[in-house]
Amino acid sequence: MLWLILMLIIVFLWAIINIYDKHIVTDELRDPFLCTTVYGVIIFILFNLVFFITNQEIKLPFNIILASVIAGVMFMIAIFFYYKSLKHEEVSRVMPMLEFVPLFTLILATIFLQEFFTAIRYTGMALLIAGGFLISIKKHKKSKKLYLSSVIIAVLIAAIFFATRSVLVRYATLYASSFQLLFWISLGSFFVAIILLIFHHPLITKKAQIRGFRHVIIISVLSAITFIVYIYIIKIAPAISLVSALGAVQGLFVFIIAIALSRAGKIVREPLRKSIIIQKIIAIVLIIAGTFLIVI
Repeated sequence: MLWLILMLIIVFLWAIINIYDKHIVTDELRDPFLCTTVYGVIIFILFNLVFFITNQEIKLPFNIILASVIAGVMFMIAIFFYYKSLKHEEVSRVMPMLEFVPLFTLILATIFLQEFFTAIRYTGMALLIAGGFLISIKKHKKSKKLYLSSVIIAVLIAAIFFATRSVLVRYATLYASSFQLLFWISLGSFFVAIILLIFHHPLITKKAQIRGFRHVIIISVLSAITFIVYIYIIKIAPAISLVSALGAVQGLFVFIIAIALSRAGKIVREPLRKSIIIQKIIAIVLIIAGTFLIVI
């Protein structure tokens, strides 16, 4: 059960990271490209540091190298859409919507890793979709008409890429140790960071002295460390879908922390109207229930 304990700790830390990411991309840097670039560079530095300190073998079969590099690329693309979503939407809406990751993970795992659907999983899918739809519904301030959050597409794209990353890492860990993969995953992440740096370097230079720049470095370091632990969890967990399911609790943690901080007037500012809070609670409960049914 070590993987379960570690995953719960990681999920709680991710919730804290999500809250501060929202603050950085909304109130400080306000730049998803810059946040993603910094994240990619930090991933490359820390992953390589761990790789060489643990004296890992760099030589692996080509298919494992390819899967690991692509996993790094998928991860960075997901991170960009994650930051983009956070910039334009409440963090307590974005993170529960990201819980579509287990659904996409299950679909991909069914195709590539022989983790199959059952009848109860279809019920879970329905609950998950209902919860995601509910939490994305907003009311226009003036007309009072209901509409879907405009960032739902960006969130779903992020979820697809996060799920692809997880399945690729799971596949690679079947043939190599978690630490062996770090170099190649970081290489894929660094590749994306370099591309963004080439096209975005004027803004990076301009914003390098802003307090938020230091904050995103700190948060990226913490994220990279938790991701190293996450790779290890994927290696020792009985199924990738179980790991993804526990991630559903992250949305609940984010919601509780965001509401508490909003009431205190610190870091994030979330609507505190009773109707919105009830809507989010119902949606999060549906999403958590659906996610757990999916992995039974």
